[in-house]
Amino acid sequence: MEGKQSIIDKIIKDAEKKAENNVLGADTYALNLKEEAEEWAKRYSEEQEKTIAKAKAEIVERRKIVANMEVKKIVLQAKQRAIDEVFALVYKKLCDLKKPDYLKFVLKLAEGCCEAGDVIVLSSDGVLSEKDFENAAFYKAKGMSVQKQRGDFIGGIKLIGKFCDKDLTFKGIVESKKEEYTFEVAQKLFG
Repeated sequence: MEGKQSIIDKIIKDAEKKAENNVLGADTYALNLKEEAEEWAKRYSEEQEKTIAKAKAEIVERRKIVANMEVKKIVLQAKQRAIDEVFALVYKKLCDLKKPDYLKFVLKLAEGCCEAGDVIVLSSDGVLSEKDFENAAFYKAKGMSVQKQRGDFIGGIKLIGKFCDKDLTFKGIVESKKEEYTFEVAQKLFG
């Protein structure tokens, strides 16, 4: 039995040694896998940090561009409002002219573009009347008349003709000159 026992002991010892080698091999394998995984995770993390940093920089740059565009848009709107205010002031100043200057200005406009038989429509502000036109040479010479009903506008007149109407309202005049003078007004306001 002693022979059997020594064989069994040898088998057990060999099995324990093999198990110990297997555990040692598994530990080494696991350690190598762990190191490889940690190295991969470190590389992946560094790559992700670079990707994130690049994406962050791109996002910041895009937001700066959008913000700059928004600022330019706001500035442009403010400039446009300022220009509109200038033209609104011109309109107001025309409407606020003293009657002699108002009449002189309107007569000059009417004389420059009236046609025979035109009917004058007066503004609702009541500054001018039919009598103001009766003494004008062009009024009599061209057989013009003044419409009894006033127009629904303030400042200036309208001429109603056989072939075409002419808007000589102060608002119409200012609007017609707006495109022509906007650049010049902008230059004076903003340099």
